[in-house]
Amino acid sequence: MVPHLPDGPTVGLAQNYRDAMTLLAEARDYAAAGVAEDCRELQPFDRLRVSTRSMQMTACLAGIIAWLMSQRAVEVGEIAREESHLSEHRLAECPLCAPAADEAVQLPSRLELLIRRTLQLYRRLERLDRLLEGAPA
Repeated sequence: MVPHLPDGPTVGLAQNYRDAMTLLAEARDYAAAGVAEDCRELQPFDRLRVSTRSMQMTACLAGIIAWLMSQRAVEVGEIAREESHLSEHRLAECPLCAPAADEAVQLPSRLELLIRRTLQLYRRLERLDRLLEGAPA
């Protein structure tokens, strides 16, 4: 079902929420088992880099889910569309979007894929957030 946001475009909030929850579950599974496996042969600095990027991805996903929940609150009338434009309801900056000083470090392919998918979802919602605020996407 594609919900209709009052005074705004029709948006697939349910699908975006499912995408975010799927990514969060995959990130959890990766943190539980994949990180240790992928880091077994890495040097300490590279292990730190993997841990840092993994935490940044989790923080980005948490911000995505919080934003989606705010949009759902608007949809069901718990908060007004105008209130959703306040900073506490806006899509938080994603730490993955900031340039990393140590980009030369090769991340494990599973983590790279999760990060790439997280950034794709974030950028899609970032455009939607600007659109809902009335700014050009």
